[in-house]
Amino acid sequence: MYPIYIISDIWKGAGYSAVIYLGALSSVDEELIEASKIDGANKFKSIWHIQLPCILPTVVTMLIMSMGNLFAMGADKMLLLQTDLNLSASEIISTYVYKTGIMQTQYGFSAAVGLFQNVINVTLLLAVNWICKKKLDTSII
Repeated sequence: MYPIYIISDIWKGAGYSAVIYLGALSSVDEELIEASKIDGANKFKSIWHIQLPCILPTVVTMLIMSMGNLFAMGADKMLLLQTDLNLSASEIISTYVYKTGIMQTQYGFSAAVGLFQNVINVTLLLAVNWICKKKLDTSII
């Protein structure tokens, strides 16, 4: 079940990420790439020393955005993939909140678990942003 979930999640985000990264790569100055070729840089060195530093703010922004959604796994997809055989291995926080709140009508406890998940998400988001600001001198907040 995990490979199906991971592959479908990568496939879901591949188009959006490709558009963002291609847009960032199109803004790289062609004169820098031509100058690196004249200086004798091969394609790998051109990518490593010219293109990656130019799109670093975009990469950091995408990293921070993906960290904000790290624990927000899709409960709908996981509920569709759950069966009685894999229920113990496929329980995530989102499905637990759904089952506890809606099916067992423990609204307060379910809201507290969901709030705790959101606090962890915000803390992780701010920590990654702080690390990126200190190490790479790039942040989005």
